Amino acid sequence: MKFIKFFVPTLLAIALVFALNGELTIGDKNLPPVAPLLSPFTGFWQNAESKAIDWKTDVQLDGLTGKVTVQYDDRRVPHVFAENDEDLYYMQGYLTAQDRLWQMEFITIVASGRVSEIIGERTLLLDRTQRRMGIAYAAEQAVAKINESPTSKMVLEQYAAGVNAYINTLNDGSLPLEYKLLNYKPELWSPYKTTLLLKYMSNSLSGWDKDFEYTNAYNLFGKEVVDLLYPDRSPGINPIIPEGTSYDFHVTPIDTPKYSVANGVFISSEYDGPIRENLGSNNWAVSGSRTNTGFPMLASDPHLALNLPAIWYEMQLHSPNVNVYGATLPGSPCVIIGFNEDAAWGVTNAGMDVRDWFVTELLPNDKYKHDGVEKSITYRYDTIKIKDGADFIDTIRFTHIGPVVYDERFTQNGNTTPLALRWTAHDPSDELMTFYTLNRAATHDDYLKALNYYYCPGQNFVFANHAGDIAMRQQGHFPKKWPEQGRFIMDGTTSDFEWQGFIPFDQNPQVKNPPRGWVSSANQHPTDSTYPYYYCGYYEYDRSRRINELLGVDRLYTVEDMKQFQNDNYAYFAKDLLPFLMENVNDLNLNPGQKEVWDLLKNWDYMYTADSKAATAFEMIYDTLMVMVWDELQPYDEKGLIAPTGYTTVQVMKTHPNHPLMDYKGTPEIEDASDLLNMAFLAGVEKYQDWKAANGKEPEWWMYKNTTVLHMARIAPLSRPMIKMGGNRHILNATDGTHGASWRMVVSLEDEVKAWGVYPGGASGNPGSYYYDAYVDTWAAGEYYELVFLKEPVQDKTIQFTQTYTK
Repeated sequence: MKFIKFFVPTLLAIALVFALNGELTIGDKNLPPVAPLLSPFTGFWQNAESKAIDWKTDVQLDGLTGKVTVQYDDRRVPHVFAENDEDLYYMQGYLTAQDRLWQMEFITIVASGRVSEIIGERTLLLDRTQRRMGIAYAAEQAVAKINESPTSKMVLEQYAAGVNAYINTLNDGSLPLEYKLLNYKPELWSPYKTTLLLKYMSNSLSGWDKDFEYTNAYNLFGKEVVDLLYPDRSPGINPIIPEGTSYDFHVTPIDTPKYSVANGVFISSEYDGPIRENLGSNNWAVSGSRTNTGFPMLASDPHLALNLPAIWYEMQLHSPNVNVYGATLPGSPCVIIGFNEDAAWGVTNAGMDVRDWFVTELLPNDKYKHDGVEKSITYRYDTIKIKDGADFIDTIRFTHIGPVVYDERFTQNGNTTPLALRWTAHDPSDELMTFYTLNRAATHDDYLKALNYYYCPGQNFVFANHAGDIAMRQQGHFPKKWPEQGRFIMDGTTSDFEWQGFIPFDQNPQVKNPPRGWVSSANQHPTDSTYPYYYCGYYEYDRSRRINELLGVDRLYTVEDMKQFQNDNYAYFAKDLLPFLMENVNDLNLNPGQKEVWDLLKNWDYMYTADSKAATAFEMIYDTLMVMVWDELQPYDEKGLIAPTGYTTVQVMKTHPNHPLMDYKGTPEIEDASDLLNMAFLAGVEKYQDWKAANGKEPEWWMYKNTTVLHMARIAPLSRPMIKMGGNRHILNATDGTHGASWRMVVSLEDEVKAWGVYPGGASGNPGSYYYDAYVDTWAAGEYYELVFLKEPVQDKTIQFTQTYTK
């Protein structure tokens, strides 16, 4: 049955690859060779796998120094038992490559700006952007730093050796399917490729600066409007560090210049649309005094893009020095989010802005002007190979600030103003040691030691241990800034506007064992306004209110509570907006279709369950409202603007109902907030009824939302669309159409640690394997697997297959 399920989508995928590349012609170099792709000996047929594991039980690998036992449980999660750490990380690399080689390599190809080698000229802009942002440069800096640490160097080199040992076993028939579809072959792995992957993640998680958009808004509307639409802080902050926490450390004052904002329209090549509210993560820990077991419990569920192969790879790693279980990142050693026999940890994104842009004065003699002095430019010459095309040579200038990303060679929508980027990811760092140390952590001091290696991207690290401690620390190499520094594009011709050092790690926002008995983070502000350092960034306001409400009840919590909270569908945002909406809608003259929606909303419990029709109606109204309220900002892509967040939109409509921006330009009348709410309701109802008529069914939320776990290469037949589940942005179950919980984990730190987890995918990256998407339905249903955490190899029903590896 699995073969049939694999056969049909793969044929469709092959057809899609040809369709995307144009009409098939004999000898077309843009297409994979047809005969090998369909060959029974080397083609996609060879990628079909049965559910039962039927591999060699004894395997020899030249790179090992001792014996390694690998046991696969009933979900095909590998449990690795090695006699030393060198062999442990060698086997982690080997096994990860065995299941996820194409995935881990493709990410590094994207990160290093080499997609055009595979796809052709149409991805040249992406490749140039990645290179000019300095991701490869950052990876090189990281390798140099890692090489200073014998431990980090050993771990990365052994991992790479294991990956390469697997690559060397491949032939044309055993290549992962995507290599056959896209017609290329894997390269050997290296520590540099791992750092590329980590810097790619840094860009994904710390790259949400909005200097360009805020500068454009400033130039169009002025400072007062910018502060209204994009405030640093809004009312109702429920910070990570409990309000009232004292910060009893000395802060050295920094100079605050009189700043000016760059003129012009600036549109980044990374511009990704007017609204970005789909990234979110949750984590928390509850003290043993508030659990039914008497021991701490920890929950972590990072929300990222929903991809196949899955973002994470589940694994247990055991040697005489470590016994750890959790989610690993394919391409990187160690466990990233997980637990050991003594402690557990998880992460959410910090959101703090660590990327700033500076106008640079370039001179014609390979110099630039800074503090009235001519300084030399450093050049980086990048050759981008293009499939079936001529090489493209890109020249990237570097100043002391960083790469000049935009200039006359690479403009932002025609604007040739040279802009240099200062980003903490460019600084030498060794984040690998954070996870190496966390994997072995037992005490709070171990946790702090681990975090002191961590620079970028900023993360909220939650921690709990069997000894009874719970803690949270926002960790990163955060620059000291004067108020509003970095909100706008700054003057790079003077050092007055540059960073003046970094916040000491021991002064980053953090808390241990707070009196309330829990710690939590959901991408919200880390602190209240008493924190002595200025910061800005992108923050969430709704999920934090909900989790602190749920954890603030005076009772003992259970593991089942932790699971239910991770899957909670209650929308604080809807609770804020809907009563305000209904207060301003005249319900006396509604037609039957409008009355139907009115009644749905009037009786709605603010739950985004899969079958909710009220959630669909509300979302259609809200989407319409955002278009009407912010029409002056449109077209966003031409003006280089973004919409305010939904939370800010509601605040502005309530506090400034007659602001000129409330007038909808699509009518001759002058509207206020109340008018817009009425108009949005009626237009949203029309969308609702049109959807019903077009689809011939009631618009249940899951149908309208269409949660899809999408193949990384956007190959639709290898994806999982139309997954029936609840959730949405702004709520704890932050699952929308393309993003959601990438790994749900709950750990109870009892005498014998217990844990549960699930992610939207499966152990294998092979679409022909049962284990490619085996966990998706369990994940969508809000269910969990009890995680098999072993102290030594066993022979019982939890293990379905055992392999022994020797030299």
